[in-house]
Amino acid sequence: AIGISHGGWRGCVSDIAGETVRALTREYGADVKNIYAAVGPGICQDCYEVGEDVYAEFVKGLSTEEMNRVFRSGREGHFQLDLWEANRIFMIRAGVPAQNITVTDICTRCNSDKLFSYRVQGFKRGNQIGVMELR
Repeated sequence: AIGISHGGWRGCVSDIAGETVRALTREYGADVKNIYAAVGPGICQDCYEVGEDVYAEFVKGLSTEEMNRVFRSGREGHFQLDLWEANRIFMIRAGVPAQNITVTDICTRCNSDKLFSYRVQGFKRGNQIGVMELR
């Protein structure tokens, strides 16, 4: 079985990563201990500033220790969000072994000459594609 999901902040806080893992186990009988996962390109923590409203949504579902791993203080009333780590936490909670999760370091904002970044291009939409293959 193979699956893909988009874990932007709204999807992430709604546990889309965990839901994807649970769908693979429920629909295809996948053994969670044999799931290999990757967190692909997205905006990095240095570039991803969010407000108190986004922070408040994550507080509802993450422990204090997890919040400290996912957020750091930014300018007043703002925080720097690590979506890569947040999605990783939700996959681990769903049972995927930490050693089976690969997390990229490719930031879409830092690499906006190659990848679409809403933070750079705004509503001037770009396209990205993810390709997966079973072998």
